[in-house]
Amino acid sequence: MDFAILGPLRVVGPAGEIELRAPKHRALLATLLLAYRDGAVSAARLIDVLWDEDPPATASKALQVHVSQLRRLLGPDAIETRPSGYAVRLAPGGLDLERFETLAAQARTAPPEAAVTLLREALAEFRGEPLADAPLYGPARGEQDRLESARLEALERRIELELDLGAGGALVAELEQLTAAHPYRERLHAQLMLSLYRADRQADALDAYRRARHALVEDLGLDPSPALQRLEAQILAHDPALRGKPKGPGALSSAEAPPTPPLPVPATALLGREDDLLTAEGLLEDADVRLLTLTGPGGIGKTRFALELAHRLGERFAEGARFVTLGALEDPALVAAQLEAAIGETAGRELLVVVDNFEQLLDAASTLNGILAASPRSKLVVTSRAPLHLAAEHELALGPLAAEPAVALFLRRARAVNPRLRDDETGVVEEICRRLDGLPLAIELAAARIKVLSPKEILDRLSRRLDLLSAGPRDAPQRQQTLRAAIGWSYDLLDAGSQRLFRELGVFSGSFTLTAAEAVCGLEALDGIAALADHSLLTAHDGRFAMLETVREYALEQLGEAPDVRDRHARAYVQLLAEAEDGLVSPQQRDWLERLDADHDNVRAALRHTIAAGDGDTALALVGPLWRYWLLRGGVSEGRELARAALALPGGTAEARLRTANGAGILAAEQGDFEAARVHFEEGLARARELGIREREARIVSNLGVLAVYRSDFEIAIALYDEATVIARELGDERAVSLYTQNLGIVHDEVGNPAAAITLLEESVAIARRVGEPAHLTSTEESLARVLYDTDEERAIELLRLALNRAHEIGDSYGIVGCLETAAAAATHRGDPGAGARLWGAADALREARGTTRQPDERRFGERVEAELRAALGAPGYQEAVDAGAALALDDAVSLALRV
Repeated sequence: MDFAILGPLRVVGPAGEIELRAPKHRALLATLLLAYRDGAVSAARLIDVLWDEDPPATASKALQVHVSQLRRLLGPDAIETRPSGYAVRLAPGGLDLERFETLAAQARTAPPEAAVTLLREALAEFRGEPLADAPLYGPARGEQDRLESARLEALERRIELELDLGAGGALVAELEQLTAAHPYRERLHAQLMLSLYRADRQADALDAYRRARHALVEDLGLDPSPALQRLEAQILAHDPALRGKPKGPGALSSAEAPPTPPLPVPATALLGREDDLLTAEGLLEDADVRLLTLTGPGGIGKTRFALELAHRLGERFAEGARFVTLGALEDPALVAAQLEAAIGETAGRELLVVVDNFEQLLDAASTLNGILAASPRSKLVVTSRAPLHLAAEHELALGPLAAEPAVALFLRRARAVNPRLRDDETGVVEEICRRLDGLPLAIELAAARIKVLSPKEILDRLSRRLDLLSAGPRDAPQRQQTLRAAIGWSYDLLDAGSQRLFRELGVFSGSFTLTAAEAVCGLEALDGIAALADHSLLTAHDGRFAMLETVREYALEQLGEAPDVRDRHARAYVQLLAEAEDGLVSPQQRDWLERLDADHDNVRAALRHTIAAGDGDTALALVGPLWRYWLLRGGVSEGRELARAALALPGGTAEARLRTANGAGILAAEQGDFEAARVHFEEGLARARELGIREREARIVSNLGVLAVYRSDFEIAIALYDEATVIARELGDERAVSLYTQNLGIVHDEVGNPAAAITLLEESVAIARRVGEPAHLTSTEESLARVLYDTDEERAIELLRLALNRAHEIGDSYGIVGCLETAAAAATHRGDPGAGARLWGAADALREARGTTRQPDERRFGERVEAELRAALGAPGYQEAVDAGAALALDDAVSLALRV
């Protein structure tokens, strides 16, 4: 039986042609025939083809009926049922598509004359528009276009061969018809121009170019390709190469690529990519590296980088470098023809070929293998937002620009529109570039606004950066004329599931873990995250993922309000931080601090969402474990604000409200608001006693003792500390015993009983060393050092050195302040008041940055140290040294203290 689909569907059996009247029978058979190389077609796909998006409830049964009816028409053995679906039984050569593809394949390796004959035979298989009478839906919808595209490629190849064999005017009439029927196929226009020129019709050839350009510009908004423009220039110059000579197999057609086509010359120098260029050059110098893919998000500068590579390395290849842009191409089936039109046959040649913008054509990646196989001395550099996943591929991901080249890029672009712009001395431009993630496209678009906005005004508008960054140069590709379009290009290439995941991941502020992503977006997030990273929409580092802020803003635009996603995000962090309170007072304190550092932006976003939504349950569950983190990391003001807002909401468990009230009291006291602290503590104490939680009762009793110290009511303070210590010893809570004996020691020092103070503080330090919580141990050692430095300076200095090193190592800003102040006093005792005053200034600056104040019991110590420093340095010298210390970087202040 003979089947034909390159035209209206035709079936010829032993008794003659078989008529298929039912449209669904024709669609069903056509789909099976199109899959002749793949074998069976699944029932699900056939249902899509027959009913598109609206299959009946009985679609499976209806499909079986249609298959049965076809068998009655074609014969019982014509359609086979297989485990994976249905297939047509075909005799070799029994399908016109098979014959066409076989002949076209043979033509690729045949000598030119024979190849022309084979292509004519192949094209003769077409009897009109493929499958003109077979209505196809679903995944088969584009098959007619695919077959027509294959016909045109074969036709263009046949004409190209005839031109290479010396044909000229004889092809003009055929090409006039073809260009009229297919006005956007530049290869046909080029062939018409060449055939007219060879027929001594130069004016007509140039007119053919003008018609081609008009069609492209008016209908598509695209200029002719560089190859077509070069051909026009050759015709104007009467280039002898256009006359052509008969060529052998594998020769380059003069119609499609002149002997040495120039590379595009960038208008400006490349900035800040020297390390990447050295890496890329090293890879391409390796004989085993044949394919280098440059990946990165839209606007990172892949095209500009690839061009720089081509200019640097092109001369190392016998035939130089070629640059092929595929940005306007959307159909992967056309990639082979586009590459061939740009560089000709590649067999036996030595080229560096740069292929630009491949991300929308990934299904055609295997085409590049053909070039590598045919041309062992050639190499490919491909730019793509996603890797190609070919065996030969080596990937080089381009990252954001560093600060210095980013600023240089901004200033260069800004001065192009405003030559009077002065150098930025305030760091505003550097902050703009940082906020724009070092993304070259974003930086250039922001700089273009300098004509109407100052750098400070640009910075102020970056909260809506996608609206601001929308004025790209007209000669840039449309997808790079606005930042929104650049990101949208990548988004549009994702499937629906990846688009949903991308939108939902926008709720994460800063980086996030896979566990958090799965908690918010579902367990399928793993595969989706891999796809988003492939498309350069996510970055990965040390087991965490993140979006560039410019990309995240686009994701949030697509997401909209989506309170359900934001609720899931907040609840996920309740679970992830469930053990944070205990972790922050354990030997693993540093790990927990770093974990909270990494998720701080997410926790902040979750808290602000839940507070705005009035979700007291979640807000209190988030705030409760975090007060100690804010205290150690210097976020006292923000922490207090969030704790106060959470407590104002209804809801939350009694224990969550208790924990939050205690934390809010501590943070209020750190800011000197002792009355607010007292209210929080008394509320918490009542709840702790009501719930019978003795451990929390002891904590709050001790905190009330701290307030008593602050108001110099030392007798009450000692009684409260004793009460808390008794409870802690009953519970076997060693850390609490250490804390409360530390507080008792500090009070005894205040009331002039240093011997008792030292005994209590030594006990506190010994217990703290057993417990192993770094921040608390630092605090106890610093307290003991402060009491000892009048009587045992060497021991005090050793304790202080241990405490400061540990506090600096874990980033404990609370502990660092105390150590710097004690070190300032020690420096004065050691005869270096200048260093002491600088340390005092550094401590003051750190207190201010933390949003805290010196407490009343510390003020007495502070007044004593300041008096000693003023006496030693004089008022002007003291102030000058304090100011110098306030300007020190934290690391420098710590180093100074350790030297003292």
